Amino acid sequence: CTPASTHFAIASKVLGEGLNTFVEKPMTTTSKDGESLIEMARKARKILTVGFIERFNPSISDLKKMFTEGRLGAPILLEFHRENRRGDVLDVGIVKDASVHDIDTAR
Repeated sequence: CTPASTHFAIASKVLGEGLNTFVEKPMTTTSKDGESLIEMARKARKILTVGFIERFNPSISDLKKMFTEGRLGAPILLEFHRENRRGDVLDVGIVKDASVHDIDTAR
């Protein structure tokens, strides 16, 4: 896991080498850089994808399935809590670095 502030430079280099590219979330720290990566991938005809690993967590995917199937009714409020047990310093803030998983789950 690399700091979010390094994702653009690393992904640019990988795309520049003509390789399909997997970028951990957040893809970049600005929408302008994100759009640049998308354009680079498009021009190179390469796959660019962003990793949202939490959606594959069985507890998350099972819960989402239960809502989709209507077994739990319609959610009216979602509350998420996150802990930083590793003590890492988040270089782009909690929303871009961790809460983006919660936003993805809520979708």
